[in-house]
Amino acid sequence: MFAFEISRKFTELCKEEIPLIRKMCASAIGPLAEKMEKEFVISDLIPSLKELAEDEQDTIRVICIESIGEIVKVLSKEENQRLMLDIMLSAFEDKSWKVRLSIAKHFSGMSEGFGKETVDTRFVAKYAVLLKDAEADVRAAAVVSLKKCMQTISPEKIMTVIIPQL
Repeated sequence: MFAFEISRKFTELCKEEIPLIRKMCASAIGPLAEKMEKEFVISDLIPSLKELAEDEQDTIRVICIESIGEIVKVLSKEENQRLMLDIMLSAFEDKSWKVRLSIAKHFSGMSEGFGKETVDTRFVAKYAVLLKDAEADVRAAAVVSLKKCMQTISPEKIMTVIIPQL
């Protein structure tokens, strides 16, 4: 009963009108995911994260990217593919350069939670676009992060998709 009440209240706070409260909720999702039961993460935290990841405030969307990095460690590869894939794919194409910068910085840590096949088929092409982003900071972060995520990208994709963008 107590956990249900906390869950309900947290979900309400994630929908609060005041951006600062939504921002704090977004920053709490990752640490909560590491401490709570997986059932709670799947049933309550991820739906809240999905809403916050589409927030009008780019600072909130940036924090959501950081929370994804913590959530993917808690879930299996299959669960990540089913529950987190759309959030990640949207972040690569976000209109805010700050969100794209965040995904470029954190991609290497997140990619391990999806498995090599998903990284190759769903993320590599999106990641390659970051290497040609209009914002110099995004391009620089993508290059730095590339070194860290080489383990999760197949050599074929590196040669055919990544190298041509450099």
